[in-house]
Amino acid sequence: AGRRWSRANAAEAAVLALVIAGGLFAGVRASQGWMFPFGFGRDPKHYPEHALDFLWSQNVRGPIFNTDLYASALLWRGKTTRFPVFVDARLEAYPEDFWRDVYYRVLQAAPGWQDVLDRYGVRCALLRREGGQSDDGIGNALWDSPAWGLVYWDDQVLIYLKRDGPERNREVLATWEFDAFNPRRPSSVNDLRDEDLKSAETELARLVEWNPESFLLRWTLAAAWAGLGRGEDAADAFAQLADRKEAKGNTAFRASRAQAELVVGRRDRWAELLQAAGRDPADPSEKFRAAMFLARAGRTEPAIEEYREVLAANPRDVDAMNNLALLLAKEPATSDEALALLEQALTLTPDDPYVIASRAEVRYGRGETELALADFRAALDLLPADDTAARETVMRWILKVE
Repeated sequence: AGRRWSRANAAEAAVLALVIAGGLFAGVRASQGWMFPFGFGRDPKHYPEHALDFLWSQNVRGPIFNTDLYASALLWRGKTTRFPVFVDARLEAYPEDFWRDVYYRVLQAAPGWQDVLDRYGVRCALLRREGGQSDDGIGNALWDSPAWGLVYWDDQVLIYLKRDGPERNREVLATWEFDAFNPRRPSSVNDLRDEDLKSAETELARLVEWNPESFLLRWTLAAAWAGLGRGEDAADAFAQLADRKEAKGNTAFRASRAQAELVVGRRDRWAELLQAAGRDPADPSEKFRAAMFLARAGRTEPAIEEYREVLAANPRDVDAMNNLALLLAKEPATSDEALALLEQALTLTPDDPYVIASRAEVRYGRGETELALADFRAALDLLPADDTAARETVMRWILKVE
């Protein structure tokens, strides 16, 4: 009982006193509204400010389903009056069967999730854009559901509204719905073409105007610009993002930026960025990707040159032959070469329905209507039953030619 403290004991006591004093000071500051309940600042992963601004300014109506990650943000922003939270992080406050049969059933999109949301009258959902550790499947389930529409997303968050919800929510859907692609797979913007890509650009630009700080939204919009052939706009947008912390070491960002440089004709810069992303610009597969992207962006001549380089490295690449032929067929002066390439491809893969359909398209452009119709019908017979998009395209061609 009479043991004396050592110097170390005294030092520990001093540190403890400082910690306690600091805690009391922080508590006073917090009570005066000088601090946030999220530490010394608001982490967007836990406090999605722009998403909350959207909910409040657009006067979105609940009830809301929220992941536990955003419960504190909703409580702090709304003081429980606007959006009573569906769940918060207090495990002990909810019975075990609630977590199992209600919250996680919805979060994981397990059978019966729709019934749970209907039982609670949920008309709005605030979710993680990326799935959480608990197998967050509800974000994809709502995307696939015709009963729901996405109205906002950014790096962290998805906001869905139910289509049969309050009138105000239906008005928000009419103005803000985003349906160009699933934001959980933002790179799928690179798969869009023509009018679909233009629609995506419009929807992305609207969201960027709302949240100009979003790295992912601005990156995806820049990728859309590159795909539309707006290379300078895309390159400038990528340059503005390059110093952001999210871009550091991000190989996908570098590869996407490389495509923008390719569109504006800076091939050396494309190669440099591709190498920085850990990819070899001399690889025929990279040249093939470059050719496809250039063609999509309306850069026909550079695309043709890339395909020629692919075939120089691999003369038996049927996909390169097919794609090159379709580009060459755009000009009457090179339609003979286009047809010859397709004939060569069919000697390698005689029953390839996609090459046969391409030959039909080239023949139709040359005025060889009967041969084109025969090819389209042959392609339709050979196309896989589950490739509905290709089958519908060929059927439209048949109706046009007939």
